[in-house]
Amino acid sequence: MRSRICAWGVDDPPLRQAVEHAVLRSEPAGTPLPGGTSRLLRRLDLDPTSQTQRPTPLVVKSYLPRRGVRALREALKTGLRRSGGRREWNALRWAQARALPVPAPIARGYDGAGHEFLVMSYVSGLEFPHAAASASPQARERLVDQLVDLVHALHGSGLAHMDLHVGNLLVTDERIFLLDLGQTRRTRGSRARLADWSRLLFSLERTSGCELLEASVRERAKLGPPLDAARVDLLHDHQRGRARRQLRVGQAWRRVAYGQNASGLADDSIDDVSLLRATLGVEPGALVETRRSGRVRIHRIEVGGKRFVCKEVRTETTAQRLGDALRGTSSARAFRRGQADQLISSRSAEVLGYLDVGGGRRSASNWLVMTSVGEIDLDAFVPASEQESRRVALALADWVAEQHARGLSHRDFKAGNIRLRVCADSVRFWLIDLTDLVGPARLSTRSRITALVQLNASLADAHFDTACRLEALTRYAARVPFEAPLSEVAEEIAIGSLARAHHWRGQDCPQLETKQP
Repeated sequence: MRSRICAWGVDDPPLRQAVEHAVLRSEPAGTPLPGGTSRLLRRLDLDPTSQTQRPTPLVVKSYLPRRGVRALREALKTGLRRSGGRREWNALRWAQARALPVPAPIARGYDGAGHEFLVMSYVSGLEFPHAAASASPQARERLVDQLVDLVHALHGSGLAHMDLHVGNLLVTDERIFLLDLGQTRRTRGSRARLADWSRLLFSLERTSGCELLEASVRERAKLGPPLDAARVDLLHDHQRGRARRQLRVGQAWRRVAYGQNASGLADDSIDDVSLLRATLGVEPGALVETRRSGRVRIHRIEVGGKRFVCKEVRTETTAQRLGDALRGTSSARAFRRGQADQLISSRSAEVLGYLDVGGGRRSASNWLVMTSVGEIDLDAFVPASEQESRRVALALADWVAEQHARGLSHRDFKAGNIRLRVCADSVRFWLIDLTDLVGPARLSTRSRITALVQLNASLADAHFDTACRLEALTRYAARVPFEAPLSEVAEEIAIGSLARAHHWRGQDCPQLETKQP
């Protein structure tokens, strides 16, 4: 294919000639920039002594060929005039005409190898995470305002970015620029716009230095429950896609074995020696507690300066062995479920590996290795004062509400399955029973109330009084509203909690004065 320029975005003959000379040459010119596997980016600095005196650098984006099914799909798009370069070119022209902060489109064409390329202006600035991390609190607030205004302006112009994350945001002295518009499309529908917001919030939450900005951006976007529903759908699709590509042997996992009777899987972040020492090599003195009549043993050990929790589950009956044979051991299921959950959330302890140990003449067992999190189980936590009780209760309400807003829950949501750490400026929670993790899925009101009943029933009256619990419920409902009046919801939770006959006894609870389970 003959190299050529197909379209120009500038009416400047000297600049056009300089670009043609630099881009259409047999040997690509320019300094390589970070890109992806499907595209090549390079910075092009035009010589000021040539026919143009413009010192402004340019960026050349070359779209590399795909293979297999993707190659057929790209060929079809090219035939339909929907190739990546053409789509990005049209989006840049559309956005530029509406004064949106995007790189200026200079030229689009094909090189001698038949690869489509795009030439645009080079924007100098900081990547959004770096700008947010180095900004003062006041500057960070302005950055959030600029970001929200930018996304609203993008959607108001009739465009949806479709790949909106912090990596495609560049902060200059004056404004935030949008990059990589290759998937952008024109739309007036709310679904694509909500998907943009969902991707942006997810990237903020998962990017170091930007976690605290997620709540501010969400609140200032003022999109309410529809945004939460869109986020649930995004998390579900993201988890399913990433799990299919990564969570398998040879990718994020590898097989491990110990002797002839012990085998399992491990995450690549832990080496075999650490995993085996953290399981079968634990010393008797490392035992800290037992559960379920001694069938479950919890070991807390340290290997290589890192703290691990090893959960040993003994399979003692024929029914238990049959269940493990049909659906996998509890450790195997917890490992797979926890690994999938880590793709979208940080709500639980990080699971690193598991081993299934054969029985022989002794009882079979299985071992799960997790990172050690928190300081104490929530049901064993005793607040030092009423102020600390209220602080922990409200933090717990915020945490649970945020999980439920994202479609994440737990089938046994009791305080004994939650670890916490109380610091001077924060309260942090983690789930430690990974087998019963639920979501992401759109949670019904009934499932949410059931989780709140389980949690409320597992907290003793002496540690969190009725007024504190009602304030926490009000805080929860402000983030994730109920259709019924809050007084009715509180009464239902109180009656259900008392029926569980757990730690809570409903002392001085007005909802139980006339109602009984």
